[in-house]
Amino acid sequence: PDSTDSLQQFYQALSESLEQYNTQPTTKHASDVAALADWLKGIGRDRGLADRLRAAHAQPNIHLRISEALLSRRFSQPVNDSSPVNEMILKTHVMGTAITNGTITTDVVPNPNAAQIDIVFNGVTTTRSRGRQTPVTINSTSVANLVARKPLFLYPATITSSPTRATCNVQTTIHGITPDNRLGRKLITNIAWKRAQEQKPQTERIASGRARRRLEAKIDEQTQELLG
Repeated sequence: PDSTDSLQQFYQALSESLEQYNTQPTTKHASDVAALADWLKGIGRDRGLADRLRAAHAQPNIHLRISEALLSRRFSQPVNDSSPVNEMILKTHVMGTAITNGTITTDVVPNPNAAQIDIVFNGVTTTRSRGRQTPVTINSTSVANLVARKPLFLYPATITSSPTRATCNVQTTIHGITPDNRLGRKLITNIAWKRAQEQKPQTERIASGRARRRLEAKIDEQTQELLG
């Protein structure tokens, strides 16, 4: 079986099988190549070539094509969530309710190494709160515009992901400031308004950073649960 004639016949058959597989990568043609590789390895000739043939043609023989529109229809969903707010920002104890409305969609991203599908969140969180800092109480509304993207990479045998990356921009409107006592009410209110306006940019930066990190952590956690 290891004669020159036999090897010539083998390489001729291998050439024909590879040509057939490259033209039409069916299960049968892949099996023909694998069988020839096993024969070559079995007779102890050119084991390296046999292993390379096995590796190159051991890929899945099902190629699934899914349109982005179909993915979007299948996985897009609305998000409506309400959660309590209880935190300290610049020595002000803020309590209230945050309501988030948005959508989760998918985005197919060109990638030469894997099938990449990004989970994309777009939403708005509206928070109505009362901030307590002696000697006043501040009533306000904050609106946070949120965008997040979670990349998923689909390989033949596994699915991996990259960390979620989000952006957040918080804008706050102060509706009113109420002093604790009537004594010096006007003076205290004026001072509190001035201080609140001075701290507003810093407060919004802090709130934006916290909201962004919360969103990233939540999406990462939920994705990990789905992927196991």
